[in-house]
Parts: sequence; structure tokens; C-alpha cells
Amino acid sequence: MKKNIKCTRTIFVLALVMLCILLSTMIVTAQTSPPNPELEIQQLTNPNTTTNASLYLLELLNNASKSQKYTPTTENQQRALTIQTNVLNINPTKYNLNLNNEETTDRYFGLPQTRLEYTLTSEQDSMRITYTYTNTKLHQIYISDWTNQTPQTQTTELENTKTFLTQYKTQTNDPLYDTLRTMLTDVAPEENLTKTQDNIKLDITHIGDASTSYIWTYIDPDGHIAQTKNVVISYDHNRFQCFQDNWNLYQITGTPKLTEKQATEIALTTIQNYQYVLSTEEGEIAVGDFKVATIGDPVLSYLNEFGADTRGDAFELYPSWYVPIGFDKIYRGGITGVVVRVWADSGQVSSINPMIFNIDNPETPNPTPTTSNLLLPVALFVAMLGTTMGCCTYASVAKKRSLKVWKALPICGLILLSLFAATTQPVTATDLTVANPNSVNSKAEVYASYWEQSAGEQSLMSTLTSTIQARFSTTGYDTARYCPITSSLTVYANIASDKIQYTRTAVFHFGHMADAGNYRLTDTSTITYLGVDNVAGGSSYQDKHFFAFMWACNTASGAGWAPDPNRLAKSWSQRSNMAIDGFNYPDTTIGSCFIGFNGSSPMLGGAIYRTTAVHGSAFIDDFYWFALPQGGYTIKDSLNQASLALFGIPFDQTPLWTGTTTYFPELDTIVDGKQLYIAADWYDCRMMVFGNSGLYLRQYYPYLYYDCLEYGGFLVNPYNLNGAVPNGAYAEIWAWRAGDAAAIISTMTGSLGSGSGFSRGHIYLYGYAQQLDIPSCVYVYGSKVGFNDWVEVTNGYITSETPTWYDIGYANDFKYIAIACYNNDSGWGCNIMVDTVRVIP
Repeated sequence: MKKNIKCTRTIFVLALVMLCILLSTMIVTAQTSPPNPELEIQQLTNPNTTTNASLYLLELLNNASKSQKYTPTTENQQRALTIQTNVLNINPTKYNLNLNNEETTDRYFGLPQTRLEYTLTSEQDSMRITYTYTNTKLHQIYISDWTNQTPQTQTTELENTKTFLTQYKTQTNDPLYDTLRTMLTDVAPEENLTKTQDNIKLDITHIGDASTSYIWTYIDPDGHIAQTKNVVISYDHNRFQCFQDNWNLYQITGTPKLTEKQATEIALTTIQNYQYVLSTEEGEIAVGDFKVATIGDPVLSYLNEFGADTRGDAFELYPSWYVPIGFDKIYRGGITGVVVRVWADSGQVSSINPMIFNIDNPETPNPTPTTSNLLLPVALFVAMLGTTMGCCTYASVAKKRSLKVWKALPICGLILLSLFAATTQPVTATDLTVANPNSVNSKAEVYASYWEQSAGEQSLMSTLTSTIQARFSTTGYDTARYCPITSSLTVYANIASDKIQYTRTAVFHFGHMADAGNYRLTDTSTITYLGVDNVAGGSSYQDKHFFAFMWACNTASGAGWAPDPNRLAKSWSQRSNMAIDGFNYPDTTIGSCFIGFNGSSPMLGGAIYRTTAVHGSAFIDDFYWFALPQGGYTIKDSLNQASLALFGIPFDQTPLWTGTTTYFPELDTIVDGKQLYIAADWYDCRMMVFGNSGLYLRQYYPYLYYDCLEYGGFLVNPYNLNGAVPNGAYAEIWAWRAGDAAAIISTMTGSLGSGSGFSRGHIYLYGYAQQLDIPSCVYVYGSKVGFNDWVEVTNGYITSETPTWYDIGYANDFKYIAIACYNNDSGWGCNIMVDTVRVIP
């Protein structure tokens, strides 16, 4: 029996050797067969060396790219180009124009909305322009991702605005824009002012040299404002940023009948029986019997409620009284007062929104002690132990899986190599490195605490955190969601693990504060600022937690309740002295951004603003929509876009940024062993953006197929290359004969380069070689401007026939990417399957 087995093995080995000799003979025969005229021409123009292959591919890429020219194919595209040339005064001959996607359609409060997004590039600069049409009318122009820091023109913002209104009037034939322009007469270029004319109020605001906004808003005969019925033109560092026209979109409905006194009386009567239901460790409890201490300043404006409380059509604005009421103490759940809204035309109460400013007080159960300072080293030890055990297990399994029958393969390989040596040119490309999958990704941790929250807030919190998680997932993040169960143990363990496993981490948290710069978790443990090492765990991991968004009171506050970037923000980012106005003046030298609140944070399901009823959950949802799946704006532009969509004005004009008023009753208590005294008063509360809001949350990837290059080779499904997440849909690249080439050219999402709009970072490719007996050499190129000036990033062999992440290397400042195959092996072909490419900053 053993003899037969040995004979069988001998026969098998000899068969393999004979097969190798046969294949080698076929190769030699193919190379000495009658010449193909087309093949001869290709071989003359691209000699078979890796260096010459790169030069040849560069020539093909540049020639193919230069032949492309965008032509509008729809009415909206033609309208956009007309506006671009005749209103924005952008010279069409100066830029290469690229439509970033097909027209996308969604809904804007129920109305159909279409978006067109273009990238314009020249040798000097590039920009991204988005045109939004709502109900077929141009609603917004938004310019972002500038790479040139100089202004678009050398004229003043005031003159630019006048010119824009004049030329837009010519295009639309709407006399409204003549009226708006007339209101700029006798205005000084750098002047901050408010003026009215008939039913229009003009506000001009300059924030240093960072931001300028011109906002024309509807007012009624008595001067009461309808904030969202407006026209906005804004500038960012002297560059045109936004035009938004809401004037004809919103309609004024109803006439005010209630006086301020009548509205106040209705509000006071309403809260006599008002109860706030909390979910607590003891179960659901009703908090009520509130005692009024003071009434703030009531304001009449025109608005509509959000969500289920919307009255009539969402674009109908009704007169509404804002009545703020302060209570005598902090009630369970952190309630310090309420805002009651009363419809001024009907006398009906439309909403009651609590003012919540949580802090430990006699009515709030004392938190259980936490040993968070010990948790970080424990978590690190566990993570290291797990990694070590995993490596040992892998080695053991690999050893058990060795197969003796393949000992014959090296013999065959030597025979093949000896025959190839006489017939092929040496190839300098090496096998591409297989990447550690964890290094190919970022992590998003989404936390929410149910502690002392109402049932309504808990429901919104559950939906919102699921949405945020989905937003990150669609752009390639690994994600985890902790709602409602969160604890300091979980948070610190995740920090320890994420720092080891991931390139960078983004964090979102919703809940109550515990003290200035601290916040409470579901198990009543606390994430407390005690020093720079408490949260993020050491300066060697500075770039890991690059973005933290804390929707909880006083998460951006420090001693004396003043804004402080060196407290909780420093703990997460591990950076000192982050820019305190990271929105208008982002610190571009660092890779971290922190968003929190100085003072109280608004509820998810209510609004405490004077002239708008925007809910916190809607703003958070829109922010992550614009930052991630909508195309990936910077943090700054995402804050802007969410504000324009909901408030109707840029972010630095919203009450989130300028401040909203919250009542805080007198408090004299002991917190963490220290005496704490706060005088009763109405306090301004605002969102703070520390650090660098110029960062992108997205991971960068080819998001628009631009062109195919087929020179002898061919492509199958080139569109499948695009997208952030491997989905099993592959683009196939063939280069079969000697001299054949094929490539896919795609537009990248922007990134952190020397100017916004470029991708910059470590590149990874997810794919495989369809046939391992074909030496599939892949070339990767990046281009900064205009689909030319290509620079090779790397070239090397793909060696796996199963889908794998490959480490392509690091590249700076590229806007376009080309994935190419080139056959320089005299008779063999290249055949690779690529699912996606990802760039991690």
C-alpha cells in the first residue's frame, strides 16, 4: 500500500514537471510565431521595462484626459453653467469642469429638490460648486473646497454683492433683486448695519476678515421677523461662499391678534398643569408642580413647528409668541424653566420646551463612585493580551494547515523561471503588501445616555444614534453604538482598543453634564476631566481621536463656566490651546476638532430659540448628512449647510453660535467636595467649535467615474470602482498581450491636502488577481489638477486570488486617481478585479 502511494506521488510530481515544460514550450512558440503588425507597433512605442511602462502609461493618461470636455445634458445643467458664467463671473475657459455626479433628487420639507455638484480645476486653483433646485427654482449656490487662498476677485464683497444681484436680476427678471440691491446704496464696504425698507430688513455682519453675510429678511408692518423667508449672500475669507433664496419659497399666513400680555397669561396658565415625564432607575416619574420665578422677554415672529407639530404646510409661516419662563429651582431632570410658544393668530399653545441645565442637586440621585482612572491601563492590558493570543492562535493554525503535496511546486517554479529568463525583461515591481484590515479603516463611536432623560428624548435619541451610525457606515467606518447603555468602563475600554486598532476615531455623545467639562453616563459614572491623560491616554496618540461632538451642557466649559478648549476638548484631542473659534478661524496646523456647549445644550425634541423652532435632533441629523453621505463637506461647511437648510442662515448667524438665553436659578451647593454658587439669572448659552473645522469626517475614495483608458486592453464595469465600502461589485481590468494597457480614471472626494479639495493620506486597494498564473501588475497614479500631470504612487503585483486589502502607500494632494494594468511581460496578461480604493488621512 505504501509503495503504491509513493508511486502515485512520483507520478504526480512528474506530471507537474511535464506540465510546466509544456507551458513553457507554448510560451516560446507564441513568442516566435509570425509577428502581429499591431503588436509590433505597440512594442516599438512602449519598451518592456517597468520604468518605460510608467512613462508610457503617463503619456496615455495625459492624452486621454486632455481629450475630454464636459457638455451639459439637462436643463438644470445648462442653467447652472449660465449662472456660473454670467452671474458668478467664472471664466469657462480658465477651468476644467467636471460634473461630480448625476443629478440627485431628494426632498426638502416635502418639496422635490435636485442637486448638481461640479468640481472646477485650473493650474492655479480648484473649487466645488453645488447648485440646488427646490421645486424647480434655483434655491442655493454653495462654493466650497477652495484650494487657492486668494479672493476670487480683487473687488470688495460689497461690490461683488451688488454685481451679483444685478446680473441675477437679468437672468431671472425678478424685480425683487433690484430692491435688494437698492438697499445697499450708501453702505460702506466694512460696515456692520441693520436697515429696513418696506417689508424687508437688511442685516450686514462682518466677523473680522473671516466671514461676511448679507441677509434680507421679511418683516411685517410692525417689524416682526420671519427668519426663514429671506435671501442670503455670504463670504468666507473674502471668497464668495453662498447664495440662498427662500423669499418665494415661504409664505406668510395669518395675522397677529394676541398681545404680549395675553400670550404671557396663556403661557402661565398652561404650565400650571404641565408635567415632564422622566425615565429613571425607579421607573417613569412625572415631574411637575413647577413654581415660576421670572418671565423673560417674549418675542413675536413668524415660524412653523417641526415634525408632528407642523401646522398646515411646512412653508407656511404663522405668527407665534415665544414666552420664556424661569423656575425657582432645578427640578428633577435638570429642568430650570420652559419656553412656551403660543400661536398669535389663534391663541393655541403649539409647544412647551423645557430649558434643561443639568447639574447635581438635592433632587437628583447621587452618582455611584467610579474608578475610571484605573480602567485605562486595565483596558490596555486586555487589548494587548487579546492581540498576543490572537497571533499565537493564527501561527498554530497555519502550522497545522501545511500540505506536503505542494513540495513539488518549487521544482516546477525553478523550471519555469529558468525558461522565462531567456525570453522576458526583468520586472522591478514587487508584490504589493497585504494590509492589516484594521489599518484600512476609521472608527466611529456613538454614545448616548438615558440618565434622567424623558421618554420622548430617549425615543429620539435611539433613532438619531442609529442614523449617525448608519451615516458613518456608508462611508466605510467601522462603527459601534452604545444607546442607552453606556458607562465609563465602556468608554475607556473603547479608547484603549481604538487607539491600537484604528487610524483615527470620531466620537459622538448625547446626555447630561455632571459639571463644567464633565458629563454623566447611563450607569451614573462620569467622564471627568482630571488631566490630559484621563480620556485619551497619552500624547503619542494625538491624531487618533480627531473629532468629538458632545451634545451635553457645559462640555466646552471650564473653571468659572467660561469657554475652555484646554479641558474636555484637550482630554479627547490631546492638544493644548486649540483655536477657541475653530469655525471662523480654524487652526489648520492640527488634525483635531471638538464641538461642545458653553452653557446648556438644546433638547433633541424641542427648541428654545426666539425666532425659530429648529429641533436639536434635526440639526445633528443634517450635520452628519452633509459631512458624510451627501458628498462629504468639511466640518465647517457641514455646520453651514445644516444651518442654511434649517435656520435659513449661515451657522455663525444662528442662535446656536450667537447664543440663546436659558434661565438658571440660584444654586448654592457642594460639587465634588467644592462649594458651588451660581446667581439666578438668564444666561447666554452657545455651541463652541474648537480646533480645526476644516477637517473632513469622510474617508476619501473614488466617488465619480471619469474616464476609461483602453489601449489594447479592456475594462468591464469600470463604474464599480467607486464607493467607500467594498460591496462585491468589481471593476475588471485586463491587459492581455504585450504592450496592452487599460486604466480607470476616477474623481476623488476631497481631503486634508495643502488646500481643501485634495485627497491626502495612505491609499489602500481592495481587490484580487483573477488568475494567479498571470503576473498582474497594477499601477496607481494621482493627479492634482485637470486630469493630467499624473504622478505615479506605486506599482506592484497583486498576488491573492481572494479579495484582500493592499497597501498602496502614501500620497499627497491628489484630486483624481488612475488604477491601471500594463502588460510588459511579453506574452502574459494582467487581470485584476478592484472593488474600491480608500484613502485614510
